[in-house]
Amino acid sequence: MGQEPESSRQNSPEFADEKKPWVLWILLGGLVGLFIVMTVAGIVAWNIFFGEPERQPVVAEVNPQDRPNQPTVAGQPAASGQPAQLPPAAPHLPFSAAPVAPMQPDFGRGSENTPPVAVAAGDRRLKYRWAAGAEHYYQFRIEVGSGDEVLTYTGNCNYTVQGAAPGSVEEQEGSGTGFVLTADGCLATCAHVVEGAKSIEVVLNGQTWQATVIAADSVSDLALIRIPASGLRPVSIGSSDQIQLAEPVRVIGFPLSDVLGTGVKVNSGSVAGIVDDISQGRRIQVDAPINPGNSGGPVVDSSGNVIGVASAKLSGRSVTSVGFAVPMQRLVAMMAANGIPGAVQAKGRPLEGTEVANRVVPSVAYIKVRGTAGGQPSVIRYTAHYNSIPGPGRIGMSPRLMMPEIHHGSGVMHVNELGEVTQLTGDEHLPMALGHVASFFIEPLDSHSQTTWETESETELKRIQRDNSPFGRFGSRFGRPGMLTPPRIGGPGFNPFGEPEETVLATIPAVERSSYRVAEELNNRLSISKSYEFTTLPNPDRPYMKVRGTGNLVFDLNVGMPHSLTYNANIETNDDDGHSRIPLKVTYTLRDPEEVRQEAEAAKERMQESNERKKQEQTVPNPELVDSLIEEIREAEGRFTAYRPLQRLASIAIVESKRAQVLQICRNHRQNSNSPVRNAALEAFCVWAGSTETEEVRKIVETDDNSLFQERKVAIKKLAELAGADAVETLLHATSNILFREAVREALIQIGPAAEPGILEGFDRITDSWAKKEVIEVLQKIGTKASIPMLETISNSKDFLLKSSAAQALDAIRARQ
Repeated sequence: MGQEPESSRQNSPEFADEKKPWVLWILLGGLVGLFIVMTVAGIVAWNIFFGEPERQPVVAEVNPQDRPNQPTVAGQPAASGQPAQLPPAAPHLPFSAAPVAPMQPDFGRGSENTPPVAVAAGDRRLKYRWAAGAEHYYQFRIEVGSGDEVLTYTGNCNYTVQGAAPGSVEEQEGSGTGFVLTADGCLATCAHVVEGAKSIEVVLNGQTWQATVIAADSVSDLALIRIPASGLRPVSIGSSDQIQLAEPVRVIGFPLSDVLGTGVKVNSGSVAGIVDDISQGRRIQVDAPINPGNSGGPVVDSSGNVIGVASAKLSGRSVTSVGFAVPMQRLVAMMAANGIPGAVQAKGRPLEGTEVANRVVPSVAYIKVRGTAGGQPSVIRYTAHYNSIPGPGRIGMSPRLMMPEIHHGSGVMHVNELGEVTQLTGDEHLPMALGHVASFFIEPLDSHSQTTWETESETELKRIQRDNSPFGRFGSRFGRPGMLTPPRIGGPGFNPFGEPEETVLATIPAVERSSYRVAEELNNRLSISKSYEFTTLPNPDRPYMKVRGTGNLVFDLNVGMPHSLTYNANIETNDDDGHSRIPLKVTYTLRDPEEVRQEAEAAKERMQESNERKKQEQTVPNPELVDSLIEEIREAEGRFTAYRPLQRLASIAIVESKRAQVLQICRNHRQNSNSPVRNAALEAFCVWAGSTETEEVRKIVETDDNSLFQERKVAIKKLAELAGADAVETLLHATSNILFREAVREALIQIGPAAEPGILEGFDRITDSWAKKEVIEVLQKIGTKASIPMLETISNSKDFLLKSSAAQALDAIRARQ
């Protein structure tokens, strides 16, 4: 028979029976293999999730060999062993019961995962740049009060940088702590410890080195430094991700070395919390004390691993019995960003206190620094001008004080790149006790931080005897927000309004605080939120004076100067007269000096044109101009806006056809409730008055209201013009007021020889010798031989003041005969 084809055999029933045993063996083997794989996986999972912590494998070993910290000479090869690179942190559940996001280093906005390379201490961006020859021109505005009851000051201040101040800056000494990161001499410390240091001295296990700064980050307050040594013993780096609430910790360092000595100290405590800060990132709060000198030292867990870097700066001035530390994860990220190897070890078994100290202390260094954070001061020459502009309302000040006043100031200021004023000349102070005009635009910066900082100082407020105006309560020492000037810079007798200071009733201690926080940066300009508080002591709940305000400061990083400030505050006082509250608004802007010069030239041309126009208005009658001013006054309907057109009516040529109309409008406003409007109407009335208004003008001269200073002077001149010799008696009576003697003298001279009989008849009724002297000077100008007998009598009297004046008058009269 022929052989059966293979395909036919495979399809036959016999062949199917032959395959069944092999299929069963294959299926059974697969099931056994799957069981073995599942068993192994289960064991691994059990070890991962339920194994004991001390049996967990080391994630990465900082140094495989436990070498003693005996440094070798720089340049010699260190012991073998390179630390592994930092692995990514695994998600975890921190101390809180509810799951939260894992703690990650916060390097600011726009940097989610990759930390930037830290900025070296010498590369500070936020600082004043006093370039020799540079000019900085500020315009400012100060508003006191609100609504119609407001007083406004406007002005400018120009800085010209002369160059570096002569002499050397006195160096300051400070100390801190550091710890070894790598065997070849890299150490960690706080940025504020080494900021601005010219010399950094590291003492480690009895040996001393000079250190250099590798990198510093003032935001996190971390710094990396290097010493020329090798063979050092690095600390064991722990994971700050794994810290738990109430976990025991130890802070190792050299606190208060000037009091406690330079021996290392170990403080015990526990983790009190985790604090998230917008500007400084996450911080570890511990109840172990962290004092000045501890900064830069390691905060270690129970197994001796470093989990944080102690920082006394982060605790702030007002925090007590609380310590803060920068999480170690931030330092490890900073190391990686600067090419410094470092790795994290898992937490091991708990150690006794002595074991922790023996393990960590040999790697902890005492750091001593010398230097000046603010650098060499620069010499700044300044000139300042400002004037006051009264508002439409009345704010408790006399009309005389409400009139515009012009102030000038100039001098020299020494200031460094942190805005610290070390020397200041000149005595021009801004109103409302805002401080010296030269230092008003210099906000204090901080040598430790470029994102948030505070200033706090003790000061005093002098309570002096003043008038009852709302501003009469401000004494001579009332520090402005952010003022960093030498104490008592105003000097004895200073007061903000330029008036003689009166009796000091009391000196009240006070405290002032300023805080700054960088909000955002745009086009190399930092927007900085500023808050300020001034409170007198010892009763802060009801202080004699309290100032509280906030504002926004814009700092130009390219120019290295503040660009603008908008600041709003409230000044509150509590005294025997009750409670008062006055709003205050301050703004200033940095201008281009060349642009300001061009504007000044244009303003000068406009002023010349205006003067020419006014000169023409004073000499050429203009009915159309009078009609337009009358229309403005009517549209004002008695409000303050009537002040300007009324004032202008007093300075233009009289239009006879409009005289009666103008005089009636002035009469309508002489009883106005607003004193500037009322006074302007009175002055315009005196200018436009004719012979029929003589008696009305005389009554204005005879009034006892000294607030009508300018108006009564105009009335005196007008009365002499209208009444001539009939005005002499009234004018002589006006000499009793020293404010008007000069105006009376000019008016009598204006009348001429016709005034002589009235003067001779009324001379003895004058009681004041100085007033008589003024009248004798009138006779010197207009007197005739009729005055000689009286003058001869006076010249022979015992009154030396009048004898001299009479002799001069006789000489002048005889010379005219």
